[in-house]
Amino acid sequence: MLTLFVAVFGSRAADDLSVDVTTTPTFKAFLKNYVTAINSKDRAELNECIQAKSVAMMAEDQKLSDYWFGNRFKHLIPADIRVRATAIPTDKPLPFANYGIVFPVRPTYQVQISYMPTPTNGVNIVLWVVSENDKWYEVVPSAPKKN
Repeated sequence: MLTLFVAVFGSRAADDLSVDVTTTPTFKAFLKNYVTAINSKDRAELNECIQAKSVAMMAEDQKLSDYWFGNRFKHLIPADIRVRATAIPTDKPLPFANYGIVFPVRPTYQVQISYMPTPTNGVNIVLWVVSENDKWYEVVPSAPKKN
């Protein structure tokens, strides 16, 4: 599913909207906490980095929750990472809306965390984030709705 997110949303138009929120103190704090939670494989700690409505949505869908956490905890994230944030325009549809995927809160940025776990393998983690009350949170999308 993560590969689908990267493949579908990795468009040139998104490149033109890049901004550097990643250098702000609040985003740096979010990223540090996020990476620490992933590396410790601690669901409760990672939930602190996830927007409350997303946490509630995943609590109601164990299959989605297990899948999502399983993917997040797949690799340890090293200290040497590249982070890129791209604004999501408010006048544009959210990613994957045409697939029935819903975000419980509208994210404002797509973030890509990239690193090399081995010299020949790269990993990209794509997440959508929103800032609320001077704190950043990941917004986890729903599973695709079945017709």
